[in-house]
Amino acid sequence: MERYILLIVVWVFSFTCAAEITLDECRRLASENYPLVKQYGLIERSTEFSVANARRGYIPQVALSAQATYQSAVGNFPDQMLPMFSQMGINYQGLNKDQYKVMLELQQAIWDGGVSKSTATASRG
Repeated sequence: MERYILLIVVWVFSFTCAAEITLDECRRLASENYPLVKQYGLIERSTEFSVANARRGYIPQVALSAQATYQSAVGNFPDQMLPMFSQMGINYQGLNKDQYKVMLELQQAIWDGGVSKSTATASRG
C-alpha cells in the first residue's frame, strides 16, 4: 500500500515540476512568438471583436435558470392547530419536501451614459 502511495506522490510531483515557467522565459517566448501573432492578424481581429461587442451593449440579455430542491425537514403547524383549520374550512397539508423554481430574466440597457459608444470608439484606436 505504501508503495502505491509513494508512486502516486512521485507521479503528481513530476507534473508540478514540469509545469513551472519563469517570468524571463515567458517574456522570451512572447517576444519570439509575437511575429506569429502579427502574421495571423490576431491583434486586429481582437480589436474588431471588441468593437462588435461594444456595439451589442443595447441588445437585450436573456437568462433562464431552474432549480429543484428536496428538504429533509420542513416547517409545519403543530398538530393541535389542524382541527382548528378544519373547522374554518381550511385543508392545510403543510409544505412539500420537494420545491421547484424556474426563472426567466430579461435585461435591457436603457441608458449607459455613453459607455458603449466610447468603448467602441476607443477600441478602434
